[in-house]
Amino acid sequence: MLSYQHDQDPCPPLGEGEIEDWTEEWPEGDDYDDDSSEDECFGERERKYVEDDGGWYRHLKQYAIFWPYIWPARNFKFQLYLWILVASTLAERALNILYPRQLGIVIDKLYDGLTTGVVPWKEILLWILYATLGSQSCGLPALGEVLESRLSNWSRFQLSVAAFDHIMSLPMGFHDSKDSGEVIKAVEQAGALASILKTILLETLPFVLDMVAACWYVTYLLDAYAAVIVIFVGVSFGFVTYYITIIMMKARREVATQGRAESRKLYETVSNWATVAFFNRAKYERFRLTQTVERSVKASQWDIDVSSIMFACQEICEILGRLMISILAAFRIVRGHMPVGNFVALESYWDTITTPLWMLGHTYRQISSDLVDAERLLQLFKTKSDVIDAPGARPIQIPAGNVEFSDVSFGYHKSNTTVDAISFVAQPGQTVALVGETGSGKSTILKLLMRFYDVQKGCIKIDGQDIRDVTLDSVREAFGFVPQAAALFNTSILDNVKYGRLDATDEEVYNACKAASIHDKILTFPHGYHTKVGERGVKLSGGELQRLAIARVILKNPRIVLLDEATSALDTETESKIQNALRQLTLGIQEIFQGQRLAHIAPRPATPSSVIVSAKGEPQKHRVHRVVPFGLALRVLIAAPRLSINAPDGFQFA
Repeated sequence: MLSYQHDQDPCPPLGEGEIEDWTEEWPEGDDYDDDSSEDECFGERERKYVEDDGGWYRHLKQYAIFWPYIWPARNFKFQLYLWILVASTLAERALNILYPRQLGIVIDKLYDGLTTGVVPWKEILLWILYATLGSQSCGLPALGEVLESRLSNWSRFQLSVAAFDHIMSLPMGFHDSKDSGEVIKAVEQAGALASILKTILLETLPFVLDMVAACWYVTYLLDAYAAVIVIFVGVSFGFVTYYITIIMMKARREVATQGRAESRKLYETVSNWATVAFFNRAKYERFRLTQTVERSVKASQWDIDVSSIMFACQEICEILGRLMISILAAFRIVRGHMPVGNFVALESYWDTITTPLWMLGHTYRQISSDLVDAERLLQLFKTKSDVIDAPGARPIQIPAGNVEFSDVSFGYHKSNTTVDAISFVAQPGQTVALVGETGSGKSTILKLLMRFYDVQKGCIKIDGQDIRDVTLDSVREAFGFVPQAAALFNTSILDNVKYGRLDATDEEVYNACKAASIHDKILTFPHGYHTKVGERGVKLSGGELQRLAIARVILKNPRIVLLDEATSALDTETESKIQNALRQLTLGIQEIFQGQRLAHIAPRPATPSSVIVSAKGEPQKHRVHRVVPFGLALRVLIAAPRLSINAPDGFQFA
């Protein structure tokens, strides 16, 4: 189990880092999409594997984590498909020998029929039967394709869902630093691994069987010299395939790298269309995309050129083998050592001999290509979260809602402490405010409370239960969170609000939106509550986004409400209405909110029971016994912890 951490070695061993290992920080300038550093890391890993004894075995062994998603160990139906596929493949191997042999028998019978006048109907019909069973359209190969497609789709489904679950389980630190386009591309490459089962069952295993059968059959038709020719052709084929495929792997990796860069660049530009338009940089982005696509095309062409060279070399090996075995067969026929039908059978069977050799090259390239494509997915699966359920964790029980921070410290980096030894208690029904300058740790406190990160010192308890000792799912279910920058799904307003409580009725959604002062505005939209909001809610204003986020929390009706400058984009009148709605929502439950402006604190219908004043470095707790004018309160609460300003009458520090 590996933990997500910062400050990792820039080129750690494969599978021993985190997503930042391959989501590197790009250099400035037009070489923005250059993945050279990434390739150097993977190249260095490969060299280490070659140098180490058994290194490649260890490398390939890492892919075993995907085996449960490829092999249907617990699905009887797909196991049945698998065994039928194996039986069909074995039957095809037998047909590869029976078909040319029967053709030779038919030729000999027809030759005899020139003198006897007898038509060999039985032999011809049997030959037709073998041909039908071996047909790619209606024979055993067609059955194999149908079964294989079901197995591949099952594997792709299992891998895609597992990758999604894994990504969603990773901590906020991963998601704050990830490249979305890169991660999506990695998940899409699950299909590469899903095809490995097909490659093994339909290509590798048949190749071994065909080569064994070929050596036996040509020896039966001719002699041991024919088997030597077959072995020579096979070794030559394998030698050419192996060494050229090493070059092809580099070409394939470059294709995959540049393909990801192209996908990433396109995703970034399209998702940031507004920024591009605001600064009129469409031509600049087109230039950068053109460079990326050009590199991708060059890499693809290199891959194709290397493939063409390998195919030519393989064809030469095959032609030389056919020439040698044809000459050997011709000598034996003219000397009367075998009938003419055997030459026809041998020529027909030669394609059966060389097909597995061609498949050997394809199989080796395919497996290499699949493993290269899956390197990203492997890195993703090797990335583990350090925010996980403890062994034996149970769902949290919140009869009251008492929140306690006890000497809590946390920092995103070892050299920087964002939250330093903070302690406070929030009683049920209280409202706690976090105020302070930018970067002083206000939002971090909320993230720690929802356990997006684990504290490094101290503990956080809810009703006496350390949140690290209960299930993560139950902790987050207890909260309702309204972020400052709310983001919505590109679906209807109704669906977005229902996200707070999936089983809510439409009427409950309407009431929540009324409480958030957004209902009347929604009715003016073209399709009302069925209006789509655009990607991340871009069709709505900042204030509308915040009100929908608040409506979503109101609908959820959680035990503890967390507000991260949730009304910063609203006008005063709307803010006042929403604060009244929040007051009704938070009656008898906990409310913790943060903001930089006291306008979010002092005018609230429920005066905060405590204010956590957070300056950079040391958050400190102060009691508010009564509300004082905004200007004075702001000067005291922000300046006092740093400048030792004495509190005025009626405003005392605890």
